[in-house]
Amino acid sequence: MLRKNLLQEDIPYCTDEYPNVYYDGCYVNHYLNSEFANRFTPEFLKLVEETDVPFTGSEGLTAKDHKIDTLKARFFILSKYEVEGTSSTIFKAEGEELDYFDDRNNLLAAKDSDESRYASWWLRTVCLMDESVISAVADDTAVGIVGIYGPMGAYLKGVRPAFCVAADSAVEKNNGMYYLK
Repeated sequence: MLRKNLLQEDIPYCTDEYPNVYYDGCYVNHYLNSEFANRFTPEFLKLVEETDVPFTGSEGLTAKDHKIDTLKARFFILSKYEVEGTSSTIFKAEGEELDYFDDRNNLLAAKDSDESRYASWWLRTVCLMDESVISAVADDTAVGIVGIYGPMGAYLKGVRPAFCVAADSAVEKNNGMYYLK
C-alpha cells in the first residue's frame, strides 16, 4: 500500500547521525521505522508485514559491481525502478516496476493539508556516479536526481510511505479512501 499524500513534514534523506546515502543506513529508513511507526496502534502494526526491501548495496568499486541487498522493514519509500521502470549503469533495478505509475498522475503527491499544491518526494535509489545524489520525484511528476546536501546543510523533501499487508487483509473503501479492517 502507498500513502496518497506526503507526510506533513519534509525530512532530510541523511543526517549527521544517519549519514549513509545507501537506504539501510539513511535517516528516512530510520525515521519511518521508528518515529513514524510509533504513531500507530499495536493492533494496526500487527497488520503491517515486515517486508524484504531491495536497495542498492554499498559494496563495490564501480557502479556495475554494486549488488542489490535487502533489508526487512515495515515502512519504506519506493525506488526509482518501482515508479519508472528504468535502470542503467548508474541506477540499479530495485524491486519490481509498479503498474500503478503507468498513469503519471499517480506520481503527484501533496501535503495532507493542501491537496492543490504538489511537492517533491524522496526515492530510495542512490546514483552510483555520485553518492551524494539520490533519486526523487519532482512536483511535476519528473523522476530525476537531487543532491542530499547543499551549502546550508541537508535538503528536505517529502516522504510518501509504503507498506505491505497480507494479501487476504480486509480492505474497505469509504469516500475514496481505503481502510484496513
